[in-house]
Amino acid sequence: MSPMIWFSGWFYLFYADWAAWGVDRYLSLEWVAFFHTVGAFMILAFFIVHVYLTTTGHTVTSHIKAMITGWEKVE
Repeated sequence: MSPMIWFSGWFYLFYADWAAWGVDRYLSLEWVAFFHTVGAFMILAFFIVHVYLTTTGHTVTSHIKAMITGWEKVE
């Protein structure tokens, strides 16, 4: 996900230089925008899922406490 965001972001940032690089024949701004948006939604979904997974322990904060302290009480 991260490389897709980085590469599409750099192509987005330097859109004015595409003609000098010769990239404008092979690439369209719509595809760069599409992949940049898809990557952003994937990172957002990744974040939401991981925040949700921290709340699935015995208590809401048990997994967070285990990450911070390094200890988890298993019964």
